[in-house]
Amino acid sequence: MPRREDIHVGQRIRQRRWILNLTQQQVAAQIGVQFQQLQKYETGMNRVSASRMPDSNRDVLHRAVVGVSGHVRLLL
Repeated sequence: MPRREDIHVGQRIRQRRWILNLTQQQVAAQIGVQFQQLQKYETGMNRVSASRMPDSNRDVLHRAVVGVSGHVRLLL
């Protein structure tokens, strides 16, 4: 069962992807996963590893969960 925090992160990723008008395939290619894995991130079924965040400064994952100050912020 997905945790509330994982669902929230997934929603933020999906929201950012929609804002940028990107497909799941495009985002998945940017972060080096299959689009099925991105689907699992977006639904909260799989947790996005914190170790993935520093490597994703240029992509949707980073911008979805990191604030302007560069600190991770999750508004629950």
